[in-house]
Amino acid sequence: MQGRTSRVAGSLMIALAVIAASCGGKGDKAATPTSTSTSTSTSTTESTTTTTVDPGPPAPLTGLPVADDTIAKRPALILKIDNSDGDTCDGTARPQIGLNSADIVIEELVEGITRFMAIFQSNIPETVGPIRSARSSDVDLLTAFNKPMFGWSGNNSNVGAELAHIKNNFVNVGYDSTWSSRYFRETKGRCAPHNLFASPKELYDAAGDALTPNPPFTFRPAGQSLPADVGLSTEGVKLTMGYPVQFKWNATTKKWERSQKGTPHVDADGNVIAVENLVVLMTTYKTSSTPGSPQAVSVGKGRALVYTDGKVVEGEWTRPFPESPWSLTVGDDAKPLDLTPGRSWIYLATKGSVEDMTNPIAG
Repeated sequence: MQGRTSRVAGSLMIALAVIAASCGGKGDKAATPTSTSTSTSTSTTESTTTTTVDPGPPAPLTGLPVADDTIAKRPALILKIDNSDGDTCDGTARPQIGLNSADIVIEELVEGITRFMAIFQSNIPETVGPIRSARSSDVDLLTAFNKPMFGWSGNNSNVGAELAHIKNNFVNVGYDSTWSSRYFRETKGRCAPHNLFASPKELYDAAGDALTPNPPFTFRPAGQSLPADVGLSTEGVKLTMGYPVQFKWNATTKKWERSQKGTPHVDADGNVIAVENLVVLMTTYKTSSTPGSPQAVSVGKGRALVYTDGKVVEGEWTRPFPESPWSLTVGDDAKPLDLTPGRSWIYLATKGSVEDMTNPIAG
């Protein structure tokens, strides 16, 4: 009797299961049991969120991102840097301090040697120098940077009159200004007049109504190489305006490394002076208001040899007004030539002072 009861109960359970399955919704599918046990599986869908990190706004003089708008919009500080390279303490400025922190360095001919205009904006070092005097060439160069601060160690009366003529186009933070306390003499291992240094971070206290600089060049997007059909690969270039100089390509660091008088040009920290771009502008020099001191004609146009991304590109530079940035173009159709984001060295070259190391290119 008990066995019969069990068989009836089992039959009843099977019948109820069949009825329950047949009562499902029209869109449901009947489950096919694979075992006598029932398991419940829960499927969870996870969403993946991709966060894009903003690299920051670009610095106007390098095209590289900086931390915030405060840095991107601050004015440029231009300091005249000594490049005397004698064999004794009282005849040399090497090694310079802070030169590797400049966004742009302009190398200009003075009395038989060269001098630097170092332009700082995105990176402000503690100390820069040795600081030297201004020249007539500086007048038209200053105005390319949209009312910068300008620091120098003096000038003759003729240059002083020229600077006074454009006094509304820059903020005077020179050694002879009310900001002279931001300068100091280094007597240990340095000799006058090659021992005057400035404290740029303190000079920024005098920024006043100085303005954000205009970009002097245009830059390619970060990581983008020159087009394959633009320029020629090169080892570097020899320059003989003043002291003999070389800029050689370092394929590892992707920079042009400077040497002078046959030795690497290193700063006071022992780091070689190196830049992403070397812009050689063939320049006419005329007699300035100071006898014996040449003046670079930096407004107008001329031939350009641009060293960037391991190549040399022949093109043309134009700058119609003192307030204008440089325009670099290449080819008969004057296609714009964009530089590699990073630091740039502008060499205002005299005729016959340029020789490419790899290609039959000279200027």
